[in-house]
Amino acid sequence: MSAPAGDLGERLAALTGNRPWWPLVEPTPRWVRVRLGDELVADSRRALLHVQYGPGSLPRSFLPTYYVPRDDVLPGALVDPVEEPGGLTAWTVQAGGNRAPGAAWAHRTPPEPLGALAGLVTFAWRGPLTWLEEDEPLIAHARDPHKRVDVVQSSRAVRVEADGELLAESRRPLLLFETTLPTR
Repeated sequence: MSAPAGDLGERLAALTGNRPWWPLVEPTPRWVRVRLGDELVADSRRALLHVQYGPGSLPRSFLPTYYVPRDDVLPGALVDPVEEPGGLTAWTVQAGGNRAPGAAWAHRTPPEPLGALAGLVTFAWRGPLTWLEEDEPLIAHARDPHKRVDVVQSSRAVRVEADGELLAESRRPLLLFETTLPTR
């Protein structure tokens, strides 16, 4: 007779000492933007990716998401700050006459290994906000680069040169993102 699947998984994890590799925080090479309606409210090439699956030590964290520096958020887009339990500050996001209450937040003092998120801002994935990676809309959460390879449309300017000679140039490239490899 075999053990129930849930018991077997727990026993194997206990025997091997394996735990999930998340949560983690790491820089991302992806250009990340957030819109409220037609208005851009965040535009960052300095975002950090927070990878988490299931409930974690940070309130409102469940799936992978991006955090951006406050300097990359449109001035005046974050209004009506509310200090919430657990070291969380939440804001209403406003732009272009639209408002999304509680749709942005930051952790003042996140626990390790998430300390790099302190003071960075993330946004809700539901409601009137739209996330973009490069030029493609995201649905529900950030893509996890440890589980996938992505080719995405972008509007970055890309030049390919060899020995000072221009070989190719595009303002509508397709970018290849692979785990631990440079963007191509």
